[in-house]
This record gives sequence, structure tokens and C-alpha cells, in this order.
Amino acid sequence: MPGPTASSLRPEIERDPARPRYHFCAPHGWMNDPNGTVFQAGYYHVFYQWNPYGDQWGTIHWGHARSRDLLHWEHLPAALVPSPELGEEHCFSGCLALRDEGPPLILYTAIGPQMDALSGAQQWAALGDEQLLSWRKHPRNPILAGSLHGGLNVLDWRDPFVFRDAGRVFLLLGGKLTPGDGGAAVVLLYEAQDASLEAWTYRGVLFRHPDLARTSVECANLFKAGDDWVLLLSTHTLVEYYVGDFDADVGRFHPRVSGLLDGSDQFYATNLLHDAQARTLCFGWLRGFAPGRGWNGCLSLPRVLSVEASGRLRQAPAPEVRQLRGPGRHASGLALGTYTLPDLDGAALDVEALFTGAAPAVFGLRLRPVGAAAAAVTLTVAPQEVRLNDKRVAYTRAAESAIRLLLDHSVVEVFVDSAVALTLVLPPSASACQVEVFSENAPASLLALDVWPMRSAAPPRPGE
Repeated sequence: MPGPTASSLRPEIERDPARPRYHFCAPHGWMNDPNGTVFQAGYYHVFYQWNPYGDQWGTIHWGHARSRDLLHWEHLPAALVPSPELGEEHCFSGCLALRDEGPPLILYTAIGPQMDALSGAQQWAALGDEQLLSWRKHPRNPILAGSLHGGLNVLDWRDPFVFRDAGRVFLLLGGKLTPGDGGAAVVLLYEAQDASLEAWTYRGVLFRHPDLARTSVECANLFKAGDDWVLLLSTHTLVEYYVGDFDADVGRFHPRVSGLLDGSDQFYATNLLHDAQARTLCFGWLRGFAPGRGWNGCLSLPRVLSVEASGRLRQAPAPEVRQLRGPGRHASGLALGTYTLPDLDGAALDVEALFTGAAPAVFGLRLRPVGAAAAAVTLTVAPQEVRLNDKRVAYTRAAESAIRLLLDHSVVEVFVDSAVALTLVLPPSASACQVEVFSENAPASLLALDVWPMRSAAPPRPGE
């Protein structure tokens, strides 16, 4: 059946001062995980978990949008709609595969009365057209069922993710083993039997989470960066990364370095795409918005991921985001105390700052609301820690620290030295913010500060 349209933006939602203007949002309703992110025929496509009927979770569809520049998104009809006549209530998360043979394929987790999310989930498929605009459920669903594991019982089995290596095609699914099988949160590995990607062989447990207290693994992603492989895991709290080696013949991932992709539990459920520039781009779901506004949730800015020589993951907003900058202000060469950049405030800002200072100096940025009772947002870079209000992550600071802070009404994303990321979702407010820079405990200097107001990324008209 055709999906609900997502082309119209309701006036009360468009005017909402809390709604982000340059982060991707569904036109209305609830949204969560990014799904099926892909670059194809000059378009970036984002699918996403969507309840078009209200701004709380429920009746999960796959929404769909596309963009030529990662900034201006065209809303399209829903790609997947639950099929109650087939026993399906929700279309949970998954991926999109462009096949060597046959039409494009969506693989996703189907949930219904006889497909319980904890113990009875199935992995279904949908077939698409060449433009990825029209989708129909595969007549031979399920494509993968729990019987594939033999005697192994996997709970919370969900979120298929397809990747390729040396001419072979693999698929990841997350979950948790029962106590009798060790009880670990796990990533499971499967290999395609042929080019159709409709028949899979279970290869075994790719990765066992070392913390047995983890509920399960969701939205596992794996990609190659140079000679390294990077595994991303969402474990109901934070998104973790592991850099290591993937042994395709044995079917195991061996980690060497680990860390947090983002130090905030308001960033979750990643998905990846690889574009024509050979970049690995990552999207996450930003959560924690106030209900009752007709919309809820957005996606992070697309982040370019790579691995540095030390094995640590690096990430930064896609350079395209700079295209939304308006005329900015610059300051440099200041010994700190506290300094407020004059004559520039806004609810949508892009801030770059370069500080220098030795321990025990602490320095950072503060967004101070203008003429409102809203609380300030404070980014603090200490010698061994980065804090964004109450969110914090351990980090050993260098002599110089480069900070990027992006404010988009009710969303803040921060990057420190392209090594640490933190996200904050703010309570609704109509206030613009001034930018302060500060230092404490010992002398520090501001080498450079640049602040730009950010333009809205309004969707293009159909056909543009």
C-alpha cells in the first residue's frame, strides 16, 4: 500500500522556535534511528524510523528524504509502511543494499504480535525501483529467521547492516545471548550466499561486548578506514567505537582501540554511507526533545569519520555545513579571563575557536541567552576532561585545542580537536545566544575565534 506523504510542513511546526533549522527533521511526528543511508545517482538518501501519526514513538514506518548536498533535503513518501495483513506492526531499523543483480533491497527488522521484539523478531526485505522511491515487501519474507542460528537463542535480534570486503558481502545483526550461552551483548555475522543478497549463511559471533551488564547491541556498523576496521555499537546508553581488525575467513573482529563516538546519550543509533568522494559519513539520532510540539527528534549533522595513525577515531561535521554560514565576526590574540564577542548573537550559530594554555588552565565557550531566563550552555575543556553542561568525556588535552560548536535552536553539537564529540538537546526556548570565551585556574590565550550565523536549510521544491 502507498505510504503517507511527508511533503508538507505544518505552519505551527515550521514556526516553532525550538525546531532545528539546519539539522534534518521529519516534517512532523516522531522520528528516531537513521536507516538505509546511501549515496546513489547523485543523491544522498536518508531513511528513518518515523511515526507520522504523533510526536511519540509508535506505528513505526520508514520515512524517506534525499539531498544533493547533505543540506537541503526533499521529503518523499514513506518507503515502508507496516503490513498488518502480514502480521507486521512495526518496521524497525535496517539498511539498504544496492545489488549487482536485481533491484535495490531494503533489509529491516519486522515486529508484530507473532514477531516479538525480544524473542521473535524476523528480518524482512523490500524491493525498490532504480530511483529508490517506490518499495514493495518481498514475497518470500522473512529473508532471515532465528532458525538460521541452529541451537543458539538470540534475544533482541535486530538492525541488519550490509557491508562488503574483497568481493564478499556480509551482514551484521545485533542482540544478546541468553544466560545459558554466556549472556553477552553481541554482534552476529552472516555472509551472502549469492549476488541476490536474499540467502545468508550464519558465520558466528563477530564480537562479544566485554561488559556483561550491557542490555544488548543495536545498530551495529562496520567500515574500513585505510588498513583499519571500525565497529560502531549502540548499547542503549552511548555509542561506542572499536578500531581493530576484521578477519573475514574466521568471521571475527579483533579490537585494539576503543572509545566513545559521542559522550552524550542524546546521540544514538548510527548509520553510515560511503559517497563519491570515498568519504565515510555517519548520521546519528538526536533524542531528548520536549513532547507535545507536533514533532520530536532530528538527525545529527553528517560526520566524516576516519582513523588517525595512533588508531584513534577522528570525526568532524561534513565540510558542506559551512555553506550555510552568513557573514561572521572574528577575534584573536586575547589573553583570557572572559570575553564576549560583541554585536553578534543568534539561535543558529557556527563557532570555531583555537585556544592555548598549559595545565591547570581550563578554558572553553559559553552560550549565554540574551534577555531570557534560559540556562547558559557551557563547554569546558580541562586538562583531562571535556564537559558540555552535565555531559562529560575523558580526554587528555594538547597544548592547543581546536573547538567547533554548532548551535541550532534546541541542538548543540561540539567537536574538540576532531577527537571528542558531545551533543546536547536543549529545553524549548526562543532566545538568541551570545558567545563568550573564558579561562580559569591559570593563564590561557585565545588564538582565534570565528562566529557565523547559520542560515536555514529549507527543503527544495520537488524536482529541484
